[in-house]
Amino acid sequence: MAVRLVCGRGAVGQATPRSGFDSRDVIPSGARRAEDFLYAGSSALLLLGANLFPQYWLASFVALVPLLSRIIKAGAGRALRLGTYFGLSFFGVLLLDLCIISPVAGLFKIACGTALFGLFGWTVAWGRRRWGFNPLIVSLLWIGLELAVIKLGFATGLLAGAKAGHPAFHGMAALFGFLSISFLIVLLDSLIISAIDAVSTLAPARESVSLRGERKWDLLLPPGPVAFELFFVPDVRGPPCSID
Repeated sequence: MAVRLVCGRGAVGQATPRSGFDSRDVIPSGARRAEDFLYAGSSALLLLGANLFPQYWLASFVALVPLLSRIIKAGAGRALRLGTYFGLSFFGVLLLDLCIISPVAGLFKIACGTALFGLFGWTVAWGRRRWGFNPLIVSLLWIGLELAVIKLGFATGLLAGAKAGHPAFHGMAALFGFLSISFLIVLLDSLIISAIDAVSTLAPARESVSLRGERKWDLLLPPGPVAFELFFVPDVRGPPCSID
């Protein structure tokens, strides 16, 4: 007679249904989209501050760090969404006055500028999938985006529009063009993201090495008969009590 052992809900060798939430469960799409909008909006806010307020031109040097930190690990669809959020936040605030004066022209510019930013995010993800996250490629893609925005008249400039307050940048713009400043800034931001990603990938390796060292140390002092005799307390033993 064949006997089948049953454990829990399913038989031995059969997969039991999984319940609850564990590390394999994904973050809900609503929360993920909210995080993407927060990161993309932070980059748009920094870029707007650098363009609208000349005294905050240094913010342009870290403006793309939040956005690129999400795109570096995003797929093509999510990178497209990140770029769209970024463009919508940036042009929605920058062209707000135009929307009040001429709503059709303002909304058209916002839609076209947002589409260009979405295309930038998708292109960065596509290039990362083929060649890895290359700071040089990201900088060249940004130059193409900024040149298209300027030529189409959506804005006077993005990173190039920030009024750099150091004479060295004025000389650099005179020699190599104003887009050379944008190229340098995006290259710097991409290198920062690459360094952060490299450090974050090394951290789990260090932790695993530390855990392996702790396990080796634990093997030197295994629980055995000596520990049992020293620390085992029978149930009949109790604290001394005084009898009146």
